[in-house]
Formats: sequence, structure tokens, C-alpha cells
Amino acid sequence: RDLHSFPTRRSSDLIACIPRYHHNIAPETVQDGEWIVSKDGKEHYTTIQEAIDAPTTVDGDTVVIYDGTYFERINFNGKAITLRSLNGPASTIIDGEGGGPDFGGSPVVHCNHGEGLDSVIDGLTIQNGSFYYGGGGISLYRSSALIRDRKSVV
Repeated sequence: RDLHSFPTRRSSDLIACIPRYHHNIAPETVQDGEWIVSKDGKEHYTTIQEAIDAPTTVDGDTVVIYDGTYFERINFNGKAITLRSLNGPASTIIDGEGGGPDFGGSPVVHCNHGEGLDSVIDGLTIQNGSFYYGGGGISLYRSSALIRDRKSVV
């Protein structure tokens, strides 16, 4: 439904009627601890790693990733955060572009700073990584990140 079709009398009514995640949402509708990544630059961040590394992103936060293919490799860097797609793995892809910066490649998602089950990957397609130890989608070294959507890694 169109936002203008909802009868409202108070601004709090309007906020309650806006879908939680919607392109070009008003800043006041983003929940505390939620950070938005969009390739078009109209939200908080344009890359996933930028959102992870931001000092404002702290344990317990959620990084919501808008639809698109993000050509990058990411590292949780020890943060207990959730990376979640807006519309599921068919719409949101992290593509490692094969190879990598170091000899033998590197994984698309790297957890190597003691991440636990509070570091969550939810509803993302992860593809085109390579790693000299085999595989290349997600590397967990002395970590145990949680992958909620079993379709997350291809």
C-alpha cells in the first residue's frame, strides 16, 4: 500500500505504518542498531566492509544489505553483528571475484578474530572465492559464526 493511503494523526502513527526496510526510508524509521548498505549511496554505507568497520557498528547491531551484487571480500573483525539481506539470497550477492589479494586467493567471508554464534550471516549468496586451503566461500578460523540461511554459500 502507498504510505499516503494510511490515515494518520500523529507522526508516530506514520512511522508505525512504514515497512521496516524500504528503499529511501526516512531516517527516523531505522531502528537503533540497524545500518543500511546500498550500492546507490542513498543509505548509511555503500560497501558491506565499510559498515562492519564503522565505529558506530557495535556488537548486537544488524547490517541490512539492499539488493545487488557487491564485489568485495569481508571480514567480521571480531564483531558480534548480523549481516542480513533485505530480500534474500537470490537478490543479494557478495561476489569475491575469484582469486584474491594474497597468493592462493582468499575467502569471500573471513572470520578469524574469535567470532561466536552472535556473528550471523543471514540470507546472502556468497560466491566466487578461492582459498589455498580449499573452498573459498566462508573461512572460519578459531571462530564459529552462524549461517542462518543454508542457501547462503554457493
